[in-house]
Amino acid sequence: MARFGGAELETGWWKLECESSGDMSGVEVRLSSPQDPLIIFEGERAQAIRIFLRGGRTYNISLLVSAWPGDFRFETLKLSRLSLSETASLIQNGLRRLLPDRAAYALTRFKNIRFSHWIFQRMRARPDKARDMLTRGVRAHLGDAWRPEHFTPPYDPWDQRLCMVPDADLFGAMRAGKASIVTGRIATIDAGGIRLESGRRLEADVIVTATGLRLAVAGKIALSMNGRPLDVSRHYYYKSCMLSNVPNLVMMFGYLNASWTLRVDLVADYVCRLLRLMDEAGADIATPVLAPGEEPAEGELFGMSSGYLARGRHLLPKSARTMPWKLGQDYRFDAKWMKADPIDDGILTLDRAGISRAIAAE
Repeated sequence: MARFGGAELETGWWKLECESSGDMSGVEVRLSSPQDPLIIFEGERAQAIRIFLRGGRTYNISLLVSAWPGDFRFETLKLSRLSLSETASLIQNGLRRLLPDRAAYALTRFKNIRFSHWIFQRMRARPDKARDMLTRGVRAHLGDAWRPEHFTPPYDPWDQRLCMVPDADLFGAMRAGKASIVTGRIATIDAGGIRLESGRRLEADVIVTATGLRLAVAGKIALSMNGRPLDVSRHYYYKSCMLSNVPNLVMMFGYLNASWTLRVDLVADYVCRLLRLMDEAGADIATPVLAPGEEPAEGELFGMSSGYLARGRHLLPKSARTMPWKLGQDYRFDAKWMKADPIDDGILTLDRAGISRAIAAE
């Protein structure tokens, strides 16, 4: 059996430290991350508390609205307006009642993949109709609580990631007067809350900072190759998971326009097939070789205008316009291509440890 020494990184791609502006002295702040967005209190839970989410992803909003056990007043402050869409679980729940769990899961997964792909393509092709559809849906849920200044963003749907509201729980909380949204820019933060540039004051007992996401490559692990720091931004993606001229390293960056874990499924299948081939060949080292001077033209990595993507783009590997030197963002295409394209494609080289090979320098 071949020996294999390598790394498969399924690490967080976000820095958990959030940068805040203003004087935070005297303010109780609970940092929120995409992995653990809930506010955790030690000891007895507070009641009738005013929670303020500064910025924030919509899954933070939904989890807080649905999970908080006592009376509360919850507000979220956005620097720009939101693009929201409701998601319902009626079909999934119905299938689970009618079918065995495995069959219900398979059908639900098939439906979700096809529907999310279809709706993304339709919204990008007809942003005007998508905007109208989303606006009508939110207005229907909110009724008198609808305010266009909070839900009509200056960008088109899916120019930034679309925020989903599971089972419309946020909208229900807003109709009940337990949650609200404020759009504005912060002037100062003090012990009693937040003052906006407009002069409006927002009282708060707890402020959750959930804005200003910053990308962190490979969970901020200090990667090195041949004793030198490895700068991944100087390498190309290979088949959405490996890096040009870097041996035995797999990095997973999920889909931004579909379920993140769909990429993990594809990469896991690819790695298993690669390891089987290495075992058969008695190889220890797998390297996607890109010769100097043969680098492909770079393409758009994400096709979105989100601030955190623009701020962190220089940290990420390069992506060409076509496979295999590309981070794909179309799951249906990627799934077919990854399974059809052979592991031994003339680009990926397999070697045994101790056998020297000229690898292009960074």
